[in-house]
Amino acid sequence: MKYFYLSIPIILLFLIGCSSTYKVIDYSSYEKFYEDFNNSVKDTKLSVTLTNDSSLVFPEGAEIKNDSIYLKYYPNYYPLNLKLKNDKYFPLTDIKKVSYRNHWKGILPGFYSGLFSGGFIGGILFNYKEGGNHPQKDWGTSIFMGAFYGMIVGVIVGTIIGWENIYQFNH
Repeated sequence: MKYFYLSIPIILLFLIGCSSTYKVIDYSSYEKFYEDFNNSVKDTKLSVTLTNDSSLVFPEGAEIKNDSIYLKYYPNYYPLNLKLKNDKYFPLTDIKKVSYRNHWKGILPGFYSGLFSGGFIGGILFNYKEGGNHPQKDWGTSIFMGAFYGMIVGVIVGTIIGWENIYQFNH
């Protein structure tokens, strides 16, 4: 049973992954949405989901101009049956959502997840020590040490997983 209790916070630590979703209807105008989008995705690896639910990854970012999304880089290995105009852009009516990950924003959720998970693991390990009675100092130390090491692991995992930013184009 000890291993079951230990596995729960470890699994939860690796399942962290937060996101922010930005929708056109949340902005006062399309221009504000496009401006925010253009400022956020400069030189960023993007995952683009089309209205037919096919997905593409563009490593160099994109920009919205004149109701179209212009790709800064379009490699030759993507299928040719995509609705590209002049091999450079998609009409916005064909875009369902665009997402990207910000790895630095994942540090804070990873820190807190690791802190609490590590403290929980430290408390469980204390409760399962052999030998009966334990002084209060050992219990507090085990929670503190678990939280400390969990915090370090959480920051690393949070940085790797990152924070997903999603821009939804509602048509």
